[in-house]
Amino acid sequence: MTERRVTSDDVVAAVKEALARLRGEHPPVDGDTQLHELALESLEIVEIFIVLEERTGAAISIDGLDGLVKVADIATLESL
Repeated sequence: MTERRVTSDDVVAAVKEALARLRGEHPPVDGDTQLHELALESLEIVEIFIVLEERTGAAISIDGLDGLVKVADIATLESL
C-alpha cells in the first residue's frame, strides 16, 4: 500500500476500530471527541497507530501526542 495523507476521518475510523478490537465496543467518537474522554490506555494508543498505518500506509509519530486535545488532532502528527 502506498502512503497517503492521514485525514481526521481516517483517525476517527482507526480509533473506533482499535477500541472495538480491544474493548469489544467503542464509545461514540467523532473528530471533536476529546482524547481525555476516551481514557485511552497505552496499548489502545499503540493499536490506534497500528490501525492508522494499516489503513493509510503512513507510519505516524506518537511524539507530540501529549499536546493534542481532540481525536482529529492526531491527523496533524508527522509521518515517520
